[in-house]
Amino acid sequence: MAIVGFNFTKISAEKKSAVKGKININNNVMFTDAKEVDISLGAKDNKGLLIKFLYTCEYEPKIGKIEIEGDLVTVEDAAKIKECIASWKKSKSMDMDLSEKIMAHVLNKATIQSIILSRDLNLPAPVPLPKVQKGKK
Repeated sequence: MAIVGFNFTKISAEKKSAVKGKININNNVMFTDAKEVDISLGAKDNKGLLIKFLYTCEYEPKIGKIEIEGDLVTVEDAAKIKECIASWKKSKSMDMDLSEKIMAHVLNKATIQSIILSRDLNLPAPVPLPKVQKGKK
């Protein structure tokens, strides 16, 4: 698998109320579509798999929400693409190995973007950030 394209297509972030008390932060990624695309790499035409996704980060109780939509394109062999498309049409799922790799890539990119957005809205970071601790001599 080689990811040859990644795009954010929609970014939405809102803060509904002040941050106070106990907050639960729920992050989620889901695939919303999968289809075959033609890709020109150099002088050779290849088949690719276009995956659309939705990343959400909800701050509960009703404090704020971050939503990021996007897509990525991965180059695969024709048989793998046909298998993925058939599985998607049948059950809205894909091969587990491919799905895990795509999910990891989306999480890396979307989490970084959501950290930036949360900072700008004065919301807690959606994932724990490193903390400096006083060391012993």
